[in-house]
Amino acid sequence: MAASAALLLGCHSAWAGWSSKSEKELGREADAFIKNKPEQLQPFFHTLYMEGEWNSVLNLELLALAALEIGKTDVSEKALDMAIARIQAVYADSAVAQKAKALWLAQTPRDFRGEPYERAMAFFYRGLLYLGADDLPHAQSAFAEAVRQSSLGQAETYAPSFALGAYMAEWTTACLAPTPQPAQAPAPIATTELKPTPELAPTSQPAQAPAPIATTEPATAPEPARMTQPVSTPEAVQTPEPAQAQHPLWKSAPDRYYRFAPAIFPRHITLYERGVGPRKLAMADARTVLRFLPRPDVSGVLQITYAQKHQDTLAQGVAADIDWMALTRGGRPILGVADGKALYRQGAEPDPTAFYAALLSMGSDSASVARALDALGNRTSEQGKASATLRAGNDEADTRYWGSLPKLIYVEAYAKDVGLVARAFAAGTRKPRPALLSAAHQEKCSFTYGREYSALDATQGGVGNPAPWPAEPVEDGRDQANEEFRKQLRAGF
Repeated sequence: MAASAALLLGCHSAWAGWSSKSEKELGREADAFIKNKPEQLQPFFHTLYMEGEWNSVLNLELLALAALEIGKTDVSEKALDMAIARIQAVYADSAVAQKAKALWLAQTPRDFRGEPYERAMAFFYRGLLYLGADDLPHAQSAFAEAVRQSSLGQAETYAPSFALGAYMAEWTTACLAPTPQPAQAPAPIATTELKPTPELAPTSQPAQAPAPIATTEPATAPEPARMTQPVSTPEAVQTPEPAQAQHPLWKSAPDRYYRFAPAIFPRHITLYERGVGPRKLAMADARTVLRFLPRPDVSGVLQITYAQKHQDTLAQGVAADIDWMALTRGGRPILGVADGKALYRQGAEPDPTAFYAALLSMGSDSASVARALDALGNRTSEQGKASATLRAGNDEADTRYWGSLPKLIYVEAYAKDVGLVARAFAAGTRKPRPALLSAAHQEKCSFTYGREYSALDATQGGVGNPAPWPAEPVEDGRDQANEEFRKQLRAGF
């Protein structure tokens, strides 16, 4: 990390031409800005200050997860609030946002706003932070907005595909109810029926503790980062029967992984992020087409240690697949995105398992990915032309991506064990990692959240995000906007 910080703080030449100020002057401002910041966050703050509005949403998202890693939830909340305000400026459901979006689309290059899965995750993390602060009404709104963002492309809309977001929104609503009652879920989303994943079925014996997921041990593993201690465990209380979910929205969302969700809302949920999320790329012969590459599968047996006994497992398994969200639109596998529109492969099956397998079997380098994508379908269902269609775009693909997102979100659900605290998460022989967030609401509901990889690790996101690095000079004519942004940073942090 120190090496990454030194690289970032020392390479002022990367920002030449970004401002009417000299690069040395802007660099001195950034150095002064980060002096009172936590040492582990200084590289994130420095990049945020230097790169200005153009990369602000991405840098704020990276900062938010890094701050959460070291227990600085106030910094994480501020960073996500600033990022969300910029996302909503063009993706809110309003006439004002529609006008702002038209101006944003005319930018060259555009300020980063992210793909649907990235925007959905920004709201999802804000929802978790609201839960941690026992602010359930705002948490419910954030989770609901995460679902909406998963349906919004740059130039078109799709069926919502973030089932875990919908589930968390309804779970939060059930927790807010004064007395347990049937949860009134919204009308189901009309989508193509997907095949359930058998290994993620509800636990047949509620009295059994969850079994670890058997996987393969990885070759390397990051060191765990310092985090805050979870909140105190509440005293044992008599909890009423959980609410029944009568028309669960998440059951009809096009997410094959959350079919195992129980009909009964649990009183405790543990969420744990595994692996590293997808990267974006564009091929030399198709620079206008944005493509997505899954990282290698997760490995190591997952074991979660709780502070007290639990006897009523409702369900356990993978509840969200971020790769799947990136590689599909409305549940349909895509070849890529050009000019904000999805390019579908002809005859695509709703279950993208084979699509993933073909991608990963070809290797992780760009040339291999291109061969895999072209082999899977060199025509699109919309245009019905040859593979040259994948080069028929006007805008060069923006390959910046949120490099510290996970690959999977694993969930364990318990019917009555309010106040469960997951003390440690371990995968394989790696050192156990403590929880990042733990909280209970009025002795009715509780949750714990953790992640496998550190958001501070420069090789797994954060300041090591390589797309693009060093960034191109893009701030011509943006002096006023960037000065306002830096004033906001100095006032807010």
